[in-house]
Amino acid sequence: MTGEPSTMVAHVAEGGRDMPGLMKYLYGPGKANEHRDQHMVAGSPGLALAWPGALAVDEARELGHFVESSWRAAYMEQMAEAGMPVRGVSRTARGSEPGVVDVFGNDVVGPEHVYHLIVSLPPDNAWTDEQWATVAQEFVSGMGFSDGPEDDQGCRWVAMRHGLSVNGNEHMHIAVNLVRQDGRWAELPHRTDRNGNRHRNDFALVQRVRREIEERHDFVTPLHDQGRSGRSLPAYTMAEHQMSRQRAEQTGKEVPDRVLVRQLVRAAAAMSTTEVEFINAVLDGAVGVELDVARWAPGGHDTVTGYKIRIGDGTWLSPTHFDPEMTLGKLRAQWEPNETAQTRAQALALWRGDAAPEDSTPVAEGDVEEQVRAAVVELDAWNGDLERLSSDSAEWRRHERDAAGFLSVFSRIDGPTGESFAVAADALIRHTVDAPPTLPAMPQPRGQDGAPAQQFGPTRAELAARHAATALRASSPDHHRGWLAVLAQVQRTVTAVHAASAARQELAAARALHTNAVAVLEHVTSDLQHTVPDRAAFTPEATDAASMARVATGRATTAPGATVAKASPIRPAGAAKPAPDERRGRTR
Repeated sequence: MTGEPSTMVAHVAEGGRDMPGLMKYLYGPGKANEHRDQHMVAGSPGLALAWPGALAVDEARELGHFVESSWRAAYMEQMAEAGMPVRGVSRTARGSEPGVVDVFGNDVVGPEHVYHLIVSLPPDNAWTDEQWATVAQEFVSGMGFSDGPEDDQGCRWVAMRHGLSVNGNEHMHIAVNLVRQDGRWAELPHRTDRNGNRHRNDFALVQRVRREIEERHDFVTPLHDQGRSGRSLPAYTMAEHQMSRQRAEQTGKEVPDRVLVRQLVRAAAAMSTTEVEFINAVLDGAVGVELDVARWAPGGHDTVTGYKIRIGDGTWLSPTHFDPEMTLGKLRAQWEPNETAQTRAQALALWRGDAAPEDSTPVAEGDVEEQVRAAVVELDAWNGDLERLSSDSAEWRRHERDAAGFLSVFSRIDGPTGESFAVAADALIRHTVDAPPTLPAMPQPRGQDGAPAQQFGPTRAELAARHAATALRASSPDHHRGWLAVLAQVQRTVTAVHAASAARQELAAARALHTNAVAVLEHVTSDLQHTVPDRAAFTPEATDAASMARVATGRATTAPGATVAKASPIRPAGAAKPAPDERRGRTR
């Protein structure tokens, strides 16, 4: 879709004091051979003509030296007096904060002068070189680094276009020398901490410039249709990507821990009505998963205020690092109607390590049919509710969150089917996190006496997720034709979410949902229709009255704090099924 309107995301990457090293990296193959067709699309006057196309290592470093020449000129004398080579600064010196000091404690090379900004597009989107150049020039001008294409006294800069990133995104790197050609430092917003130290605080400036560019050009689709600077899902680091590549050599599935954790926690939340259920579902969701307390409330170990999670020996991640919607504060607001003194005590015992998590109950092959039928019943009823819901109802945000959680359950399936569900789940998750503010805040349900209404027990979506997850422990969509009815209902759900978003004129969000969720699920269903065994599909009409009565009765009589049939997410791709007595996760 080259040249067509695309959503643009901009974020500040790590800078430093080594422009030649950054140029070498950007013109090189990358740490995972992810760099493709790297070339300069814009820069300070004359740079694109002097260094066109691909560059060898020496040429890239030469470009870096030229771009940062004003910084070198400003600090050459100090560097020489400190006994440093004027051709460069050592890696140790470059890593010092806030500047490099000599034996007398005097600052030698000043603060970091390399500013690094990355602009990226969603998968399957692309711009022309001319469009990338326009965006680069306007970012540099908008942030005050340059007064325009003819400014020879401002900051020297280059904009490098790469091909697809490891995420499948077209992107561009903008590297700026913060020391202007006239010797002055560029001014960026700063904040001062409680100790009096100044820290760069340029996030708001970057997002303001991004929104201004969106307003000027029709080839840039607003990131948020109302022009707000919103939240976003955290990206994963190159180190995480490298770890995922190493795992892929063993499992055949290259997914960073941050993504696996996000899907695991979303799936667990989709099936849980209390905190203790959530903890057990997370720990039962993957081999080697660890859950730990990140923060206790002041005064002792009576209240957990934050958690962290990792898989195997991976990096510990808190919700702010993988999904801001999955914090304990937000989840507890959903669980509150179902919590009792007993369930809270059980959760606290797990957090403290005073109790062991529950083991999941093995699922027999003969139980799969009943669980799939029950999932179809709940999904069909849920979809009926969605079809009657006005597109501008505040309830949509809850349903979008539930849909993201349900799809996350399926993202744990092995092979291409699971990977496709993961793409769709991620699209729904991003939609819930980055949703434009076109809906009113969800009102607090109230009873006849005006008091807040209590909504006990699992919702239709939660029950459907439990039944599906239970069945997935003994089956998978490509081995049982009954799953086609489940997929048909899931398509109804996602299509309804997409239609409501489009009706609210959330154009960018709706387009992303269609591409990465609706179309993906249609493709999965089409493939499975030709591969699963030729057995009759399950439909709500084919479900016997007794099963429907059991499902309906189970939902109607669920009391707060009661134990509902435990359902666990599927084990992680490539992981051996553990023995019944093997502990598959732990809290500390």
